[in-house]
Amino acid sequence: MWIVRWVLLVLAIVAVLGFALQNQQGEVEIQFLKWSTGEIPLYLALFAAFAFGMVTFLLISVFSHLQVLSELGKVKKQKKKLDAELEEVHAELAEVKSRLHARPLQASTEEGAGSEISTTFKERM
Repeated sequence: MWIVRWVLLVLAIVAVLGFALQNQQGEVEIQFLKWSTGEIPLYLALFAAFAFGMVTFLLISVFSHLQVLSELGKVKKQKKKLDAELEEVHAELAEVKSRLHARPLQASTEEGAGSEISTTFKERM
C-alpha cells in the first residue's frame, strides 16, 4: 500500500512541476481585502494555493487523528472495566458450580431438592 502512496505522490509532484514549467510566462496579481501581491508568476500563485490546501488538510487530519485517539482511549478504559466485570462473573459462576458439585445427591422423592439451587442460580443471573 505504501508503494501506491509514493507513486501517487510522485505523479502529483510531476504534474505540478509540469504545469509550472508550461506556465512560466503568465503573471497575475492576487488581491485579498487590502493586501496585494503585485505581479507574480501564475505557477507560483497556483503552487502557493496548492501548498496552502495541503497544510490545511494536514491540520484537519491531525485534529481528526487526535479525536480518534481520544475515543480509542475511552474504549480501552471501558473494555478494561468490562473485562474486570467478566472476571467477577466467571468467579461467581465457578463458586456456584463448586457449591453445586459439593452438595450430596438427595433422593428425588424429597420436595424442593433442586428448587433451591435453581432459584439461587436464577437470582445470580
